Amino acid sequence: MNEDGYADRIRRIIQNENTLENNRLQWMLVIQGFLLTGLGASIKSDIIVSISIIFAIIGFVTSLSTFNHLIHCRMAMREASTEFKRKFPNYQGPKVIGLDVGELKWYFRFFIPPYVLPVLFMVTWIALPLCLKVCG
Repeated sequence: MNEDGYADRIRRIIQNENTLENNRLQWMLVIQGFLLTGLGASIKSDIIVSISIIFAIIGFVTSLSTFNHLIHCRMAMREASTEFKRKFPNYQGPKVIGLDVGELKWYFRFFIPPYVLPVLFMVTWIALPLCLKVCG
């Protein structure tokens, strides 16, 4: 297979992983929205701390699971891009990936949505029951 054909194949692989990444992120956001809405609806309840712990466990686990899947999506994209660069180091055509996140410094890489959003929700689900217990 020539360089351009291989580049197209790598682009399709990266596009597929990117679609999977977006779908997983959207599902996580939907689940988090339902959980936060459920928690908000039960805020007047006398058992809010117990309910918040249940919501927090579910929210934390779904965030962690999503984070794990998103990391693997990014690893697959990076691996495909690296394999292409290894196989065709002198390729002069269009890049196979718009922004290779692996080339960013770790602190910039962390702030892209697939990394930062699951972590923010994990922190939120740890902090919420604690705040409700202290404030309530």
